[in-house]
Amino acid sequence: MQPERRPDCLAYYVRLFPEGAYGALAGGRIVGFCISHAWGSLGWIGPIAVDPEWQGQGIGRELTRPVVQALEDRQSVIIALETWPQHASNIQFYLESGFKLGPLVVVLEKPVSGEGTPFTGHRVSEIPDRERCLQAMAGLADALHPGLDYTAPIRTTLDCGLGEVVFWGDSSQPEAVALLHTEPQHVTPPPEWADVQLLMGRPGREDSLGDWLHQLETLAAHLGRRSLRLSLCGCHGKALGRFVRAEKCRVVKLRLRMYHGNDAVEPDHVNFISYGI
Repeated sequence: MQPERRPDCLAYYVRLFPEGAYGALAGGRIVGFCISHAWGSLGWIGPIAVDPEWQGQGIGRELTRPVVQALEDRQSVIIALETWPQHASNIQFYLESGFKLGPLVVVLEKPVSGEGTPFTGHRVSEIPDRERCLQAMAGLADALHPGLDYTAPIRTTLDCGLGEVVFWGDSSQPEAVALLHTEPQHVTPPPEWADVQLLMGRPGREDSLGDWLHQLETLAAHLGRRSLRLSLCGCHGKALGRFVRAEKCRVVKLRLRMYHGNDAVEPDHVNFISYGI
């Protein structure tokens, strides 16, 4: 059983992509829902939930079908979701809904110290012209993978108070962007860790990923967190494996990625850290 989702986050997801959110009603109350996210060419599904009393009646499948269609209508090249690999019933449900098995996603963690590499970036929350900055970040994502746009999760982070959006370089042409979550999207106390949801640098700056990550460690410590977490998709292990080993992270949990339609971006084309890719 997962903790209850924050209502403000769920409502914000729906406002960002209303055509990709569906609910099931019975007796005037919601007994199931499916919410999705459109990040340019990447479509992400979840959360999906059905009241235990109504499970096993096909509600989840009926909710998922139009959501997938909405993402396809938005020209999503990749449509993905994640579940826990130990939940066989969930995997069975997604397989029957047209999804196929993808790689494991490894969640890594390492302790942080406020005495590490000084943070030299900038916080988007302190930038006067935020919209112009977000447009520049969308351009950076598109330069890394055509059609990719992280504007939606960046807005969610800022407007729902989930953490910090930071960048290095000029706000009109950032060299790198990071999304650091310090608050949960569930109704639970704040975690002891900060979660790197995204760390992307301009093409040609891949050698700086380690330095930017160390700076995020320092920022996380200053924000009162004891450790830093990041997710690494198994299909990109070859591209980022040496970098992760050098950081001496420990594995804390695994998730299972599943795809509807196209598979993940080819490993050779990934040179940044992202929760979604």
